[in-house]
Amino acid sequence: MYTNKFGINVLQLNHTELATEEDISNNLVYWANLFKATTWEEFKKLAKNHPDIEEVGNMIFELNYDNQAKEILEGQRRYREQMNSQYTAGYTDAEEKYETVIAEKDNMLSEKDATIAQKDDMLSEKDAAIAKKDGLLSEKDATIANKDSEIAQLRAELEKYKNMNK
Repeated sequence: MYTNKFGINVLQLNHTELATEEDISNNLVYWANLFKATTWEEFKKLAKNHPDIEEVGNMIFELNYDNQAKEILEGQRRYREQMNSQYTAGYTDAEEKYETVIAEKDNMLSEKDATIAQKDDMLSEKDAAIAKKDGLLSEKDATIANKDSEIAQLRAELEKYKNMNK
């Protein structure tokens, strides 16, 4: 032993079934399961009732998902670091950049929503036109069926007259 000022504990992620009651009560099994999570859904399920862990998970997801988000989060980190070390007030470049990027993303989302709404309207109009054409086709099919019936009736009468004249 080099010192008694700190200790090292090893958490075996693959052997949670060997955990003692003390390990469970100290949340070591929870942390092991959290580190073993292989999907975001699994991670979110574990972090559900832990807002801090959920926030960290969301940050990790964003960092892995979007380069622009990486820049924003890095700016936020630098901003918090600057605020903690200098105790300055007011806006910083990182905060302004963050607000600008958020505003741009909001604008992009609004534009996409408007485009989707336009496309939905166009689809509705096309569906109405198709329904109208289907109605016209049904009417024409009924007319053709009536004409076929009439033709069959006339042929039968014609045959009857031919047989009478023989």
